[in-house]
Amino acid sequence: MNIGMAARLAAVIGAVLAIVGIFLDALVNLSYWNADGTLAWTGLILAAAALLLVVTGHLRSELDGWVFAIGAALAGYWSWFPAVTAFDDWDKTRVGMWLCLGGALLIAVATAVVLLSSGRAGTTPPGISLPALISGLGIVLVFPGIFLDADKGALLATASGQSYWNYGAFGHSLGIVILALAVLSAIAWGVTLVGLPTHGLDAALTLALLGLVAFLPVTAAFNNLGNVQAGGWLALAGGILAAGGTWAARGSDMPKQAPAGAA
Repeated sequence: MNIGMAARLAAVIGAVLAIVGIFLDALVNLSYWNADGTLAWTGLILAAAALLLVVTGHLRSELDGWVFAIGAALAGYWSWFPAVTAFDDWDKTRVGMWLCLGGALLIAVATAVVLLSSGRAGTTPPGISLPALISGLGIVLVFPGIFLDADKGALLATASGQSYWNYGAFGHSLGIVILALAVLSAIAWGVTLVGLPTHGLDAALTLALLGLVAFLPVTAAFNNLGNVQAGGWLALAGGILAAGGTWAARGSDMPKQAPAGAA
């Protein structure tokens, strides 16, 4: 079995783990499936799509880029609870939470190996372009979104006006993770402007950032959107622009066809 086939198998395993984890306890005696339907269905649909695409990608390698994108976004999405409970409250976490996160990471990493091993891990074109400016604007918008009120009781916040930076009794851990992803995304954005190769790292970071900041609004849909405050919406808008702009800046470069004879 060559590297590409082994990596595809690992991505399949990751997708299966991400699906199974939704139905197992994630926090104490609560699974994602029982916690919120929209939250669970979003993760389930994305993981199922990744599973279908990675299997189909054996025949149509141009789909690998989409599998990578789904894996990166899911990794951010399922990082929300591990981030908010870090580190003092990890004793309340259960196997379902870690299976979802681990499965998503496995999808992203394994598909990255497929792309790298076949020479298809392209780099965002250098220089200033409209998509690049949009991506940069999105990254900038995430920063104030971290510190403004984000949640009025939509998920775990227990009092009005909880920001990602100071999320109720859970402290700063969630804000620190979002901030770190935003800073890394900004660095990767700057690196691409001067023409240094990122091999898809900028796309992975912005997609993970989007997945993470989308978690709260997705959970609040459809009955509790009023609980999502300015910080939550600003961070989500920033994540969409950052990931969308980065993807658009790459243009036809990702995904692209495998070169002849690639694994």
